[in-house]
Amino acid sequence: MRNEAARLNPGMRQVGHWQMSQCTLPGREQVAVYEQGPPDGPPLLLFHGSPGGSLGSWSSIARGLSDTFHLIAIDYPGHGAGPRPAQGFRGEPFSFDTVVEDAMAVLDARGIGKVTVLGYSLGGAPALLFARHHQDRVQGLVLCSTALRFPRIRSAALLERIAGTSGSTPRSVTRRSAGIPCRIRGRLGEVLRTNIRAAAQAELAAEAFDATSWIREIRVPTAVVISHNDSVVATASQEELAAASGAKRVLLGGRRGHLAIPFSSAATRKALRDVCLGMAGEGVSGPRHGGTVLS
Repeated sequence: MRNEAARLNPGMRQVGHWQMSQCTLPGREQVAVYEQGPPDGPPLLLFHGSPGGSLGSWSSIARGLSDTFHLIAIDYPGHGAGPRPAQGFRGEPFSFDTVVEDAMAVLDARGIGKVTVLGYSLGGAPALLFARHHQDRVQGLVLCSTALRFPRIRSAALLERIAGTSGSTPRSVTRRSAGIPCRIRGRLGEVLRTNIRAAAQAELAAEAFDATSWIREIRVPTAVVISHNDSVVATASQEELAAASGAKRVLLGGRRGHLAIPFSSAATRKALRDVCLGMAGEGVSGPRHGGTVLS
């Protein structure tokens, strides 16, 4: 752990609906911090999926949250606008522990105490680790399209689906991007800015991740948002997470599968908003199993 405090750098710039700033982490590069919504609103800490960064995972769903909540997100090392170690990712391999440490440093620098933690896809791993190691800082935990443990990762197929192409190099994808809808093109640009080595190491870290033995140590209100017809994280794996954690279960129906969060419908945004409002109040209420919505 670092002995020095992280330092927020003055100045912000607008990136879409987000305010982006930089936080200097002692002994490391700067981390990109994205914020949206009222600063005095209930804080939500967001851990993104991969490949790409926070904007691709959360910009769509933020439209249903930012009128009430203070959203805080960071880009992981090498992902999106995330820090690049001076010695490269050979010298400093990607680690979920580093992601958790970076997030905690940003919260401390912002003077933010308890948060509701949201993790999407691969972001479920740092979300679970954050809740395990910093339980006193967690108001609630919302896990979207993720699992206790991951199978061998399949992100190449997901990237092809987002790009609308197959077998393209980044340069050829960029040349052909004019015909791709704006909401997908923004996600694609973020993916292309991601360091390939860092992304590969993140996938390997996900393959090694397994919360089975310690999931019951996390004693905070928890909800698992399950994406139906998910070809990336199997619905059965998401159900396993909900059962193991004793979480409230929210099922997202429809055909969007793993993309139900980054390309959310109005129904999905309402479902996630309702869950987060419950966390910000007195925890998750209502039946342990319920809440089917159509996306």
